[in-house]
Amino acid sequence: GSPQFKPLRPRRRRIEIEVSDDSVSNGTETDCEERRAAKQASRWTPGAAVVTQFGGATCRKDGDSVSPGEPYCPQDLHEATVKSTSRITGDSLAGEVGDEYRDVRHVVLALPPLKSKPENAGSVAGNMYEPGDVAYVMPRNRSSAVDAFFELMSAPYRQLRWKLMHARVVLETLSESGADIESLGEDSVRERRPTEVYELRLNVRQPCSLNEIVAAHFDLNSIPTRSFVSSLANHAANPLEKSRLEEFASEKGSDEFTMYAHREKRSILMTLRDFPSARPPLETLIAIMPRLKPRAFSIASSPAADRGELHICIALVKYKTALRRIREGVCSAFVRDLGPNDIVPLWIQRGSFRLSYEPADSPLILIGPGTGIAPIRSILRDLHAKEISAKVPRRRVLVYHGCRYDHIADSPHARGDFLYKEELQSYQNIGLITSLRVAFSRESSQKMYVQHLIRQDAFEVGTLLLSNPNTRVLVVGSSGSMPRAVTESLRDSICVASRAQLDAETADRMLRKMASASRFCVECW
Repeated sequence: GSPQFKPLRPRRRRIEIEVSDDSVSNGTETDCEERRAAKQASRWTPGAAVVTQFGGATCRKDGDSVSPGEPYCPQDLHEATVKSTSRITGDSLAGEVGDEYRDVRHVVLALPPLKSKPENAGSVAGNMYEPGDVAYVMPRNRSSAVDAFFELMSAPYRQLRWKLMHARVVLETLSESGADIESLGEDSVRERRPTEVYELRLNVRQPCSLNEIVAAHFDLNSIPTRSFVSSLANHAANPLEKSRLEEFASEKGSDEFTMYAHREKRSILMTLRDFPSARPPLETLIAIMPRLKPRAFSIASSPAADRGELHICIALVKYKTALRRIREGVCSAFVRDLGPNDIVPLWIQRGSFRLSYEPADSPLILIGPGTGIAPIRSILRDLHAKEISAKVPRRRVLVYHGCRYDHIADSPHARGDFLYKEELQSYQNIGLITSLRVAFSRESSQKMYVQHLIRQDAFEVGTLLLSNPNTRVLVVGSSGSMPRAVTESLRDSICVASRAQLDAETADRMLRKMASASRFCVECW
């Protein structure tokens, strides 16, 4: 008979820690992702194990127990409206795609009226966010990519494209102790216990069309995983295509698959184009298709200075693959296409840094290379607005910023990538910024980064850290070597200012104590 599913018992949450090999050719993130996907695929029951409900019709009884899946978007999702977008790097840097390519956009959004205070956002009444908070943007696929998807798919997909429906996806998974499902027939799988049943939440509001699911939920630009091509192989009608997909999914074919997918950065859409006979049914494709993920951006505006608005600073991703094919990130394409009055779904996440106005003389050391200048701009705009309203006195503010060029060498009047240059200089001119130091990494043969400037100012920086226990430090920017190099330069500055009375170990302990008191914050991505 049909399997009976009992309600799931509460279980302890398990945290899994993954360790990957950074020497693999496709990188650590892909290495982890593939092993996660392979593990998940090994738990899926074949055939009827993926259950989909559309418009109230279901292939399971109403009494079946279904656990709700984790929502990808929180309940406080806001629909902001685009007011303007502008490029804040030189046009010459946004030309030909290559090592010098740099295209950063400043996006101004109008926020909807605040109905209730999000639990995870800032704590100031009446404000949706505070300086230091992060905006999570939900991108969408380009309409051209969505059109290409439906052109590649079979007739049933095209027939459902614009039909409104209540889409519900329910997945079954075998228990952790289950055997390898590839060695079991469908009847054997149905006899296994226990089975977990849960609902897959979609990035869409119901009712919706299939077009909306493809545009807002499917990550058509992501690189396919071995579990994805394995699922395609199960539905490939062409023997040659089926054999090739099975080879990609096998251990023996891992090198071939790396060459196919990762070296050339092929997308899901390109893979569907390469294997035209591999067309899973809709319910299976929804279950195996990677989900569009939100992108996090530091907020560049201040609720005090920019009422009703939210500004974000976004570096667009565009590059050439090994075979000179141009690829662009999903969110980058989404931002590039934005125009006035377009809708941007987003939510606000509280940041680790909080701008404290007590005590009023708390000095600030703000370090933000690249787009890390965005939250620093937010803080400066907030300080300026509150100084104008005579709410806070002036304090010492040291700003360290890093970029490639102030201007292009062969075009002295061509703008480089010194972000918010005029605004930062105006703050320095009026005394809001005590010291503005900018490192240009490519204007000379000798590389110059923010940590080098901090070392040049070691006595001033170290004295500020030692003399005022309320000094706050914020380091924002790209992860990698920068956070460690900046932390070491701050440590050495403390040693210099102490005139060798403090050693490096003592200075490290001081920085750790500042971090535990939320006076030394590092936010990197």
